[in-house]
Amino acid sequence: MSKRDAATDTRRKARELLMQIAFQMEAQQDTTDAPLFMHLRDKKINSDLEAYVVSTYHKLVLHLDEIDAEIKKYAKGWSVSRLPKAELAILRVAICEIMFVDDMPDAVVCNEAVELAKLYGEEKAPSYINGILGTLIRSRDEAAQDA
Repeated sequence: MSKRDAATDTRRKARELLMQIAFQMEAQQDTTDAPLFMHLRDKKINSDLEAYVVSTYHKLVLHLDEIDAEIKKYAKGWSVSRLPKAELAILRVAICEIMFVDDMPDAVVCNEAVELAKLYGEEKAPSYINGILGTLIRSRDEAAQDA
């Protein structure tokens, strides 16, 4: 496995862990560090991965209202509260990465979210998530070009 493949695999594991933490955060309505540390306690992960998970989780919690506003904006016909919890968790993590984590291309984040949706979401989740994230990314790209 190349260094790049190893890094992608490591980040994929981080996203899956973050999705699980975000799912628990929503299910328990708990935005403290409790869901985070409960999951980290049970995992044997390297320090770089743990640092990424902790940092991204804190960004997710800090910007949760802004992230949810983006979901509401692009999830036509769905309120945040009505989205299935797995899909909501996947979208929150992906949008957090797109908006607040600068070291990963948006297309990669989108593709990884679609892969998580295939594993954890309902049948139509991958295309739905791809549509929401694709629209968000295009909107951000257009805004950046106009700036």
